[in-house]
Amino acid sequence: MARRVIGLTYMSGYNALHGLALWYAKLLHDKGFETEVLNLATPGTMEALEESLRSNEVLFCFAPQGIGSRLGNDKQTIWEKFRVPFVGVHIDNPCYNIYNHFSNTRYVADLYVYESFADIHRRYLQTDQIVETMPYQLSDIGASQIPFRDRPIKLLYLKTGESVDECVQKLNGLPAPLRDGIWQQLERAAQNPNFQVCDLVQELFDRFGVDRNENTANFDLFWGCAHWMDMYLRRKRAADFVNWVKMQDGAVIVGNGWDFIDRTGARAVFRPSVPAEDVRKLYWQSRFIGNTNPYGRDVVHERVFFGLLNQSLVVSDTDAWLENYRNAPLDEYGENIALKLFDWARPLDDQLQDFLKMPVPDGEATVFIGRWHACAHFTGYDIASKILNCAARVDPERMT
Repeated sequence: MARRVIGLTYMSGYNALHGLALWYAKLLHDKGFETEVLNLATPGTMEALEESLRSNEVLFCFAPQGIGSRLGNDKQTIWEKFRVPFVGVHIDNPCYNIYNHFSNTRYVADLYVYESFADIHRRYLQTDQIVETMPYQLSDIGASQIPFRDRPIKLLYLKTGESVDECVQKLNGLPAPLRDGIWQQLERAAQNPNFQVCDLVQELFDRFGVDRNENTANFDLFWGCAHWMDMYLRRKRAADFVNWVKMQDGAVIVGNGWDFIDRTGARAVFRPSVPAEDVRKLYWQSRFIGNTNPYGRDVVHERVFFGLLNQSLVVSDTDAWLENYRNAPLDEYGENIALKLFDWARPLDDQLQDFLKMPVPDGEATVFIGRWHACAHFTGYDIASKILNCAARVDPERMT
């Protein structure tokens, strides 16, 4: 059996996806495979990839977010051409980039961190692809060696900023009945974090008698509506949170793109984005980590768990999955009091100020509970075997 595995990436903001590909490759390397990660943005990479596939030395390929799943031409992907399995490992909603989730070939499998995203693929795409889920796992970043009381950042929010203006422009450009329906659905979503964006769009298509799969235009319209609704909810949550964080003493907001925020009277410090490899240093320096999630009932950003693993206290907007996680039995420890959840229906000051005023001795004790819980739930899974098993379902004989 071939022992070579290739990961694919495309240079993204601050190399986040490249870092994820390298992590998966390391996990597979630890299983005894020869691994490498190729950047599709580098000239000559496609030719080198095809040469490797032609040699029949490659067992399978993988990529975060399904990058490269449709490589080839309109008639055939390179995965079909060379009969090499490809596994897309997804942490985003299919509506974010639908064509990285939609290949309609048995040689491309999609592996989702969130069950709700796999559910969208199964119900709304109905392709021949294999669709599976894997546990949410993180590498343990370790606990901060800086005592809680001595950390110079009181509250850290780490995210690139993006205005909702583009989303508003796209959605307002829709035909009037659909446009008005979209804004009504967005009002519902703002009050309830547990809807599926695609379900909200489907309700409108049903109301207007539109078949999303009748033709290419309808297909693109459906996924375009879902995409811009999802983007609007993400960006609106983040901007609303920054407008609150900026008024907190000792807060630091890290990320490019927040120039549109009015900083009049702001007490927080705004800093530019940092490379992914420097993020850990910021966590080490922080008592509290702030988070806003992408939209969805079980969608949780890694900021939550990295914060807990770092032995920081975490404040985050809520969803059904996080509510269950916070209240899960913890033996003698009780509920996970290192995680404070808030909703968007009430003023954030009313929900968070008491938590931010936690006395240092109480905080020092509480962060140990948060780290213990995060370690128990999100480290130690064998996701390399999950990726391997997914590839094996594509072509059992090749993987034998």
